[in-house]
Amino acid sequence: MWETYLYIISSLITYIFYFISCQANQVKSSSDMELKGAQDSFAFLKAAGLAIAVFISDRHRSIAKWIREQEPQTEHFFDIWHVAKSVTKKLLQVGKESGCELLVKWQKAIKNHLHWCATSTKLGFGVLILAKWKSIIRHVCNKHNHHPDPLFKQCVHGVLSRRYWLKKGELYSSFLIHLISSKQYCYVSYTIHFLLCL
Repeated sequence: MWETYLYIISSLITYIFYFISCQANQVKSSSDMELKGAQDSFAFLKAAGLAIAVFISDRHRSIAKWIREQEPQTEHFFDIWHVAKSVTKKLLQVGKESGCELLVKWQKAIKNHLHWCATSTKLGFGVLILAKWKSIIRHVCNKHNHHPDPLFKQCVHGVLSRRYWLKKGELYSSFLIHLISSKQYCYVSYTIHFLLCL
């Protein structure tokens, strides 16, 4: 009876949010708790006969590696809250350096831009998200059209109020280009919109 019932439900369910408790004494260190929780979640759902097409977690590297190596049929996405927190943290950290103070004034706008890139793009258009994400490099320098990516040639906002615009070629500008263009955040910006469509 249970197996039949579960089969019927699984054909109707699109998303499952599964939470599991894990204690530090079940693993060798507290940093291993998240991986153990992910592994236990997979085991429980697979035992119930469910295939896991998509798994969403924070940016824990051991989970990403485990899914990549042990569960290659599962797509792994990072949740946008953790990604935005990481970008903000890096901007605030570099903003403490001499000559990079202006980045602190832009951290909220850059975080909002990350969310906008994800929420304003239809599912399946990851390359457009990436083009929008990279446009922030020109936007913060008060350049709102002629972006290099043909998928997103100009900003879509209206008239802007006075801002502390960054200058291309300055130290903070170099850091921002490195951050926005890094493989880690390009991958993240390419995939995070999926999470907001749930």
